[in-house]
Amino acid sequence: MERMKQLLQGLDPTLMQKAQQYLNSGKVISIKHFSDEIEGMMQEKDAFFMPYYRLDDDAFGCQCQQGEGMCIRKAALLLAAQVMVEADHPDYHMAVRILTARKLENALRQK
Repeated sequence: MERMKQLLQGLDPTLMQKAQQYLNSGKVISIKHFSDEIEGMMQEKDAFFMPYYRLDDDAFGCQCQQGEGMCIRKAALLLAAQVMVEADHPDYHMAVRILTARKLENALRQK
């Protein structure tokens, strides 16, 4: 997890903003956090992308043309992983719901 934090801190702010927009765009079908890997499934027009990040090997993969470079899908995986860790849930979409419910609960308690 420490390595993922380092990678997030090293991201270009513009790429990070675009990755956040990408996560909210409806293109992300699924992102799951397994014990040794984070895997995503994303759809863009007529293409599917399945980026991954192997925790043990500190290795990214994506079918895009970026090769070893950081692409928007890899950056989205890192942002999603941060959300999943914070919510302590292995599914990105459910983790977002959990964090939203927590914020709502805290707001209601403060009233």
